[in-house]
Amino acid sequence: MSNPQYPNNPNQPPYGSYQAPYGGPMAAPYTLGNVGSRIVALIIDGIILSIPTGIITAITTNPDTGTSVLGSLAGFIIAVGYAFLCYNYLNGRTVGQQVMKLRQANIDGSRVSMGTFVLYHTIGYFINGLICAIGYLWAFFDSQKQTWGQKVFKSVTIASAA
Repeated sequence: MSNPQYPNNPNQPPYGSYQAPYGGPMAAPYTLGNVGSRIVALIIDGIILSIPTGIITAITTNPDTGTSVLGSLAGFIIAVGYAFLCYNYLNGRTVGQQVMKLRQANIDGSRVSMGTFVLYHTIGYFINGLICAIGYLWAFFDSQKQTWGQKVFKSVTIASAA
């Protein structure tokens, strides 16, 4: 029996399939992060991000219309910068994740790339909050405890002391 994806090893299963011996489901190589801990981490990060964003928004808000396009743009830039700095200087974790001993990981448990990390912590958060924060609430009911943004970026939040 030959597997065209693995011509040198015909017994190798196709990429992406997890199968334990005897055909049973394979246990994940990690422990999923508790949703409650994830919420606390999100609150910590939200407080950190809201301070500079709030200051810039207050300064740039038009008193006649109450709008601040510059504040919204600044908030996005601050979020990208925060994710970039956290990935590079906090070993791929936000401050909230570090406090709560969590880490964002690929489905196989490996460390996510910087691109995935930054996109999830900006665009993924937008996706999660898009419809009354249902994307965040989804983690309570999902078997992998994934938010909608994590499903899009194929990642999970795992418990991690390091």
